[in-house]
Amino acid sequence: IVCCADSALESHARLGYRRDRMVVIPNGFDLQTLQPDPVGRTELRRQLGLDNDTLIIGMCGRFEPQKDHQNLIRAAGLLHRRAPAAHFALWGDGITAENHILREWILGQGLQDCVHLLGYRADSPYINTCLDMATLSSAYGEAFPNVIGEAMACAVPCVVTDVGDAAHIVGPTGIVVPPRDPQALAEAWLKLLERPEQERLRLGQE
Repeated sequence: IVCCADSALESHARLGYRRDRMVVIPNGFDLQTLQPDPVGRTELRRQLGLDNDTLIIGMCGRFEPQKDHQNLIRAAGLLHRRAPAAHFALWGDGITAENHILREWILGQGLQDCVHLLGYRADSPYINTCLDMATLSSAYGEAFPNVIGEAMACAVPCVVTDVGDAAHIVGPTGIVVPPRDPQALAEAWLKLLERPEQERLRLGQE
C-alpha cells in the first residue's frame, strides 16, 4: 500500500491498515516547470497595480473548511496592523470577490485593499515565482500538501501550519506554527518579513 506522506501512513495504521504492508513515496515535482523566475515578480505586481518592491504573501488553496481561510484572514488582519504595506495573493476554486463569506471576512478585518482574490488559476507556477513568501493555513486533513513543495521549488520560503507532512517538507527553511492560531501565523509572517531580503532569498534557495 503506497502512501504519499508519513502522516497518511500513520492515520491509516490507526484505522487498522497493516503497517508492514505500507510504504511512503513522497510526491514529486517537475523542476522544469517549477523554478524561480525574477521576471514574473514585476509582471504580477503590474497586473495588481502594485509597486515592484511590494511584499506579497501567497496561498494556493480551494475555499473549504480544511484550508481554513478564516484563520488566514484573521492572521492577515493582525499582520496588517504591524506591517500595513504587506499584500496577500490568494488563488484557487472559490477564491473570488463573488465569495460573499470570504469577502465579509476580508472587509471585517479592513483588508480590502491588500488582499487580492485571483480565483482558479492554471498558472500556479508563475504566481509562485512572484511571491516573497508562501503560506499554508490548513486546520486539518492534509497529507503531503503539494502547494508547499511547488512554492519551494520556485525558491520561495514558506510559513505553514503543522498539518500532515508540512513541517517535514519545509524543514529548517521555513517556519511551522500550530493550526487554528492566527496570532502564531501572523507572528511567523512578520518574523520572515522583518528579515533582510537577502536572508529570505537564502532561505528560498535552500
